[in-house]
Amino acid sequence: METHSEKKTAMLSESMLYTLRYTFNRMDKDQNGSIDREEMQAALKKANIDIPEEEWKACLTRFDRNQNSCLEFDEFVQIAEEHARPAVSKTHFSDKLSRGVETLSMLYHDEDYYRKHPAYCQFKTFANAGTSGMASAALLQPVDTVKVQLQMGAQGSPLSVARSLGIGGLYSGVSAALLRQATYTTARIGIFQTSLAQLSDMEGGGPSVATKTGCAIFAGALGAVVGTPADMALVRMQVDGRLPVADRRNYTGVGDALLRSVKERGVPGLFAGCGPTVTRAIAMNVGQLVSHDQARQMMARAGMEKTGNANIFGSSLIAGLVGSLMSLPFDAVKTRLQQMKPDPRTGALPYRGVVDCAAHIFIKGGVLSFYRGLGPYLGRQLPHSVLTFVFISKLMNMERHLEMQLEFEKNRSNLPSGYLS
Repeated sequence: METHSEKKTAMLSESMLYTLRYTFNRMDKDQNGSIDREEMQAALKKANIDIPEEEWKACLTRFDRNQNSCLEFDEFVQIAEEHARPAVSKTHFSDKLSRGVETLSMLYHDEDYYRKHPAYCQFKTFANAGTSGMASAALLQPVDTVKVQLQMGAQGSPLSVARSLGIGGLYSGVSAALLRQATYTTARIGIFQTSLAQLSDMEGGGPSVATKTGCAIFAGALGAVVGTPADMALVRMQVDGRLPVADRRNYTGVGDALLRSVKERGVPGLFAGCGPTVTRAIAMNVGQLVSHDQARQMMARAGMEKTGNANIFGSSLIAGLVGSLMSLPFDAVKTRLQQMKPDPRTGALPYRGVVDCAAHIFIKGGVLSFYRGLGPYLGRQLPHSVLTFVFISKLMNMERHLEMQLEFEKNRSNLPSGYLS
């Protein structure tokens, strides 16, 4: 006759049992071998899951064989087993707990792994951000080029502008776009996530909206300064083909654009439009990163698994929309300042600065002129936001899964007797 332990092993893999034991031990704050409602509630709160009193009582009625108003590991595993059986009617509690355990195991792993390998984890955060941004930019470069052309006064629909540019024109500036993502996106998302994690530990518990906003402002400003040279080169390369033949710079690549900028205007020329780039980045970061984090939490509370595709896609879409609406006016000013050229006779620049440029745009076309090119801007920012955050999430999940599997294999031979039962 099969023992309960043998049934468990048949139903759940050893690595799953290891994850359950690891999570159970972290939830068991007083280390007495059982979890009461307070410990369960405190742990699941980290996963944005609430356990009402009536659900806890129903759980105890069904699974608490020892009648001690707590869950021991054996009973904890039974709930996971129920959820693993495809033909069994699952309780609402078992569904909640299974989602919570999956999220908690990842949160606990991330906390423990960061304590053991802080430098590697910080590097990974920045690398994931940059890699995801570069992949998204490469896919969406044609849309970004059309957006810039419309902002610079190109006539016609986005489709007609794209046709006039051709394939080569649509991908003009792609090298600068990749460099921009490698600098700007790496910095703004990497700094946001690492600084948010540090401040969350100091505050104890989840970070407030004010904390997230402060981190987004700091990360956006610093990331913009780092990424301004590449951003300037990108804009110039994208609009060069629309200029009269005599005025074209005919850049051969991002390196050529940067070097010629230094020759023409000195090192400060690399930071042309840095002011509006910083303000745009702050608006984008606050709108995108804060709304993304808030949306993920709200969706998780509504029952959408935090690491699930629906949550990732939905929160990324919201982030892209909010970030786009907040940043486009600043983007319009930034583009004009970065592209301006001195008058050949007087040497005077068309705009004296951010305020003067914004005033010219407003006087010429009113408030709506700041949103010229909104269609292609959304067409680029929404997919870019979704792709970037999806890529980041998938990279993190792949890395986490590999790390957890390696931890299990590493500790497997040293597990105490009965650890998985």
